[in-house]
Amino acid sequence: MKFTIFALSLAGLVSAASAAESSMNTLQAGALDIGQLLGGLKPLLKKAKCIAPCITSKVDALKCEDGGPLTTICKHVDDINKESEPCAKKCGVDKSMGGTILKVVKDLCKSHQKSKDE
Repeated sequence: MKFTIFALSLAGLVSAASAAESSMNTLQAGALDIGQLLGGLKPLLKKAKCIAPCITSKVDALKCEDGGPLTTICKHVDDINKESEPCAKKCGVDKSMGGTILKVVKDLCKSHQKSKDE
């Protein structure tokens, strides 16, 4: 089963959230330097590109359950996280960043489940 688009979208979401925070900090400093903003994205995108194959291989190995692909991922998010830790470490994703990503994914899963229940 292919969840590559979801995993890459998630990596993009995390990168975008970090970029948005960086952008706000720059605006608050009084000057918007586009080059600096784009330069700040490069390390995040490099980490996302590094870890994406690890995550997608774990996700692709899942057997799709009755709720569909997103429900399947949400049911196994802790397992995916645990199995991806060695790769995350190799890619420079520290525990703090990993924890933030995991929280975002779990929040998305809660929202998904809530919308299914309504």
